[in-house]
Amino acid sequence: MSKITAGIIIIGDEILYGRTQDTNSNFMAKELVRAGIQLNEIRVIDDNCKNIMKTAMIIGYSGQDGSYLFDLLKDKGYMVIGIGRTTVESNSVLALEAVDILSSCQMRKMVRQYPVDEIYYLAAHQHSAEMGTPDDYELFSESFDVHVNGLLNLLESVKETGNKTSVFYAGSSHIYGDVSECPQSESTPQKPDSIYGISKQTGMHLMRYYRETYGMFCSSGILFNHESPRRSPQFLLQKIATSAVAIKHRKQSQLFLGDLSAKCDWGFAGDYVEAMWRILQLEYPSDFVIGSGSLHTVQEFVEIVFASLDLDWRKYVVERPVLFKKKQQQTPLLGDNTKLRLATGWKPRIHFEELARLMTESAFEKKTNE
Repeated sequence: MSKITAGIIIIGDEILYGRTQDTNSNFMAKELVRAGIQLNEIRVIDDNCKNIMKTAMIIGYSGQDGSYLFDLLKDKGYMVIGIGRTTVESNSVLALEAVDILSSCQMRKMVRQYPVDEIYYLAAHQHSAEMGTPDDYELFSESFDVHVNGLLNLLESVKETGNKTSVFYAGSSHIYGDVSECPQSESTPQKPDSIYGISKQTGMHLMRYYRETYGMFCSSGILFNHESPRRSPQFLLQKIATSAVAIKHRKQSQLFLGDLSAKCDWGFAGDYVEAMWRILQLEYPSDFVIGSGSLHTVQEFVEIVFASLDLDWRKYVVERPVLFKKKQQQTPLLGDNTKLRLATGWKPRIHFEELARLMTESAFEKKTNE
């Protein structure tokens, strides 16, 4: 049987600067020896958090992806700062103030005041058809503010400080538009045909520019559709899960949907934030497709959800052509994650069927506890 060994790390400027005497290490060393444990090293470090643990900042932490990423980094021992639209959160004792990402002054102050190892830019302006139809000018303006202007303020702030901070940007499969190539990879021609896709593509170009011009560690993820129990009900899969549960509880009689044959590459958000983290652990920055690599129809999801609730979906689901909000994608969006898998070893843990059941179980539990 191998001998148990130990090390002691003492955190304290008071000891390093001679303002107080360390007596704890002597006591602990004696107790370890008495317990038969071999003490290999005693080290004293200062109160600088960067010497104690890795640090990260999430801009856009209050959404689905941000909340999963916050939990992941916290579990990995990071000190995490989460920046939301109006809130700030941290798992440390830092006194934080809300930050307006569109204010270059506020962004610069935040980056200087809290130098971190990694920054994840997940801020997104998402518009659902359920929310009405704003004019194009308003949508362009709001999308570019969040996906481009806020990102520009961040990149400039990091560049000015000279910190060796790794930056991740959450891109989107919407950058491809109505493509002819399937599946889509990092080299697939991009022809975005939506305001969201155009602004996300611009954000990726900005990341590439700072990477190539200033040598900054700027990596982007091209994220395909990813869902979870934390997703807002305005999104399709969550709408299906919550509606099915409402039908089970006799709070709803029917569910109206658009094209049930529409195909999509759906993954689990918890898996995708792990991919983000793995990308920032690489030696060199780049762009990566983050997708499940498999296609499923809306009807498949409906069937799994209703079956898990012992319901016949055909009795409750009504397909309405009027709900086909936009022209149908001729070539389905399917992510080729080969580059990501080879570079990081990442692969999805939660597959489509399990995702459907996970979302249904969560929706059922929430409804039961109301």
